[in-house]
Amino acid sequence: MMSNEGEDGTHEQRRNSSSFDVFISSSRNGNSSKFTRQLYGALKENEIATFMDDDNLQDGDKKPSVLEAIQESRIYIVVLSDNYAFSPDCLNQLVKIIEEGIKKDDHVIYPIFYEVNPHDVRKLRGCYGQAMDRHANRFGSDSSMMQKWITALRHVASIAGWVYQSGTADEHDFMQRIVGFVALRAIRHDVFLSFRGEDMGYNFTGNLYNALRQKKIKTFFINDDRNYPWNGGFQLPRHIRKAIEDARITIVVLSKNYASSTRCLEDLAKIIECMKMKNQRVWPIFYKVEPSDVRKQKGDYGDAMDSHKSFFGNDSQEVKNWSSALFEVSNLTGFPFQTGYEYELIERIVESTVGSLPRYDVFLSYTGEDTRHTFSGYLYNVLRQKGFKIFMDDEALVDGNQISQTLTKIEISRHSVLCSLKTMHIPRGVLMSL
Repeated sequence: MMSNEGEDGTHEQRRNSSSFDVFISSSRNGNSSKFTRQLYGALKENEIATFMDDDNLQDGDKKPSVLEAIQESRIYIVVLSDNYAFSPDCLNQLVKIIEEGIKKDDHVIYPIFYEVNPHDVRKLRGCYGQAMDRHANRFGSDSSMMQKWITALRHVASIAGWVYQSGTADEHDFMQRIVGFVALRAIRHDVFLSFRGEDMGYNFTGNLYNALRQKKIKTFFINDDRNYPWNGGFQLPRHIRKAIEDARITIVVLSKNYASSTRCLEDLAKIIECMKMKNQRVWPIFYKVEPSDVRKQKGDYGDAMDSHKSFFGNDSQEVKNWSSALFEVSNLTGFPFQTGYEYELIERIVESTVGSLPRYDVFLSYTGEDTRHTFSGYLYNVLRQKGFKIFMDDEALVDGNQISQTLTKIEISRHSVLCSLKTMHIPRGVLMSL
């Protein structure tokens, strides 16, 4: 379980220039070695690009250095086992991981306390105290290296992560929960699905999620409130904020008890903020609730907000933000549902989603056979190998219908790339669209 707080198809788009989604730092000889190898394999099976410093595991002919792999990763999993602190290599990795995590806002660190107590790591007790005593005798207790290692251990022990003790949980289930959590953070999603798990269970939202998956639509979905890394504060976990910010479409399932959840309301406040600041699409589903009850905060929504006011205070800024977000979302065009067949509603939502998302990742336009056989052809092949959907336009652009058709392809693509020679004439209308 989390100690404190906090898909499917070809994995598309490594964010920024990262070569790996995940870097695993672990001791090769500790009691966690078997678990770590299985975790590595499970992440790879889920098409999450993962690096672990083990010569027997890496794919390809050329293996990057550990330092390069740390710099090129976005998520760091640190498996803190009984032998971890005895390894200078592991401690040096940890120092670099902490540096990268602090320096880059979109990089995150998740510790796994495997058969160790987080307090022992933080206070350097037990096997962690023994390891640091051994290093102090070898390198000197006042050496800069020792100070960096101690600081890094205390820092990572203060980060919310997972705690595993044999006999308290099934190791395979524990590992699968981690893989599922990391997949949510690693994959960029087209759709963010906000709903109250206690209301919806595994029926409507689960069926909607599966229908979106069948259309290869990446959807951020957590099917149980308990799996949401939320500890009752007002600060959304960073990966949740990022998922909302990156989503092209947000679907908010406004059910009977949605407003009774502070987690859902914090989601909604962030969703409305992104709608206003980034012009994101937000589609409310009024699931067996009246839009006017949400807007005027009557009935179950009135009871929920009264409860929040009683607990947090009438003048609480958070409650005001939540109330405003409910008012905003209730005024949006959405999908009302009171009675009928849920599958018909799901079909309408999926159809609208498919029609609203770009069909291609990249629109690639070029002219000239020399360009095709050199740079553009190479770029096309590399992008395809990385799992991007490419529309390659190698037709001469002329006035009339062809330009109109080309503009349509540009509009349904996420990004447009134009490869031109110095002597190439670019039609003005097309240039303005790129």
